[in-house]
Amino acid sequence: MYADLFFDLTNAENLDTAASTVFRELGITEFNERESSNYVDGRYFVAQHGGLTYEIAYSDDEDAGAMRFWLSIEGEVNGEPQLDELVDAIARTKLQAAGAQVARVYDLGKKTMKVVSY
Repeated sequence: MYADLFFDLTNAENLDTAASTVFRELGITEFNERESSNYVDGRYFVAQHGGLTYEIAYSDDEDAGAMRFWLSIEGEVNGEPQLDELVDAIARTKLQAAGAQVARVYDLGKKTMKVVSY
């Protein structure tokens, strides 16, 4: 299961600052920077926590609007409702608490794509 959140932090000057802020809010102390030509600027940050993988990168999706950053969450939880609750909690109690504007994108890159702003 996976979820995509796009966000912008006004106090985040760059990807490094955004990643460290979000991981701190999520209670994640260990994360790594990785390189990949599949990501904007050729790099992203990744962490494992609670059975989930979190990736933070620069956003390149036009539907994300002014949201500069992309948080992808992937892993197994006990069903779709629990994933939705977890992602909503992250958006509302972690990212927004850190001062971020947040939007969740369902079915990223597909015709059925839907954007929900928090």
